[in-house]
Amino acid sequence: MSPLRAAVLGGLALLLSACAGGPSRSPGDGGDGGLDRSGGASGGGFSGRPAATVLEELKGLSKADIERRFGTPALRRSEATAEIWQYRTRTCSLDVFLYRQPNKSVTVSYAAVRGPSGAQIGEAECLKAVQTARAGEN
Repeated sequence: MSPLRAAVLGGLALLLSACAGGPSRSPGDGGDGGLDRSGGASGGGFSGRPAATVLEELKGLSKADIERRFGTPALRRSEATAEIWQYRTRTCSLDVFLYRQPNKSVTVSYAAVRGPSGAQIGEAECLKAVQTARAGEN
């Protein structure tokens, strides 16, 4: 990982952690503070795979792929080699990190979800909420 990329990710992690409160429980998180890693097939449009792999399915997608799936992000931030897109709903936020690849394409390298005030939320649950919000139902 390049020093610039590490600095960008480190800075983002620091900013996000400042927004998070102490440990909190949200419905369905099992109270252990971790993401929903159950084997349940609650993918809702994400091939019914376990929740632990839902965000992995976004890796490698282009900007156009992400916009088709989730619409226009609420926030776009550009860095030297990265773009950070944020989608927000009443129940969660989805952060998508896009990096320029050696072949000049810009693709998703990382994605993360979190509930209100930084609380934990299941990946599949958040992605479904973002898609529902795009459809104007949330």
